[in-house]
Amino acid sequence: MKLLILGSGAVVTEYYLAALQLLHWLPQVFFIDSSDLALKSLTKVFPQAKYLKADFKEYLLSVSKKALFDAVVVALPNHLHASAVELAMSSGFHVLCEKPLALEANACLRLEGLSREARRVLAVGMVRRYLPSVLALRQALQDDLIGPLQEIDIAWGKSYAWLSNSGAFFQRENAGILADLGVHCWDLVQDLFGPLRPISYKDDARAGVEANAEFRAVAEGSLPVTLILSLLIITNAI
Repeated sequence: MKLLILGSGAVVTEYYLAALQLLHWLPQVFFIDSSDLALKSLTKVFPQAKYLKADFKEYLLSVSKKALFDAVVVALPNHLHASAVELAMSSGFHVLCEKPLALEANACLRLEGLSREARRVLAVGMVRRYLPSVLALRQALQDDLIGPLQEIDIAWGKSYAWLSNSGAFFQRENAGILADLGVHCWDLVQDLFGPLRPISYKDDARAGVEANAEFRAVAEGSLPVTLILSLLIITNAI
């Protein structure tokens, strides 16, 4: 598999490189990033990396890359996901995008339509669906081992410890804890119980980036769902 990876930040160096090495795909992978710092971190972990410092839009638009790569991985900051996915699919590539696919519902629907129109695979890296614990939960629900559900309460919180060279997590355009971690929870609930109907939402963004959020919804007609997220921000986490 010949992959073009857009971005070379922590998710790439901490996760993708190990997986690609196990698959023996690393020699066929090419990285694009506009950040010297990110590329320096990449080559420190993977000295043999083939990369180019460039804007992903300029690179994809410059010449046809269809013969060079089989698919594109989007591992850029959140606010660039939608435009990168759209451009990659318009260029003829299958795409794997890190979550979230986009920060607006209309953008997600537009990308889904483009995927169908272009007949390209569009996947989002929601890998928690495949954790052994989640698979066991799914089987227990299917086998009716748990009994009738009364409500779903999810509470997640800890200090912020994700590696970050750019500090993108704390930039308003990339959203906050809901887009970063809440999407995992909502994806899991919807995957297990179907579409959710939002009831209420509140956070502490105050025109910035939220570190705490509370989201209430209803699943399966009347099953109440509560999601509470909280991060303790430590200034030296970046």
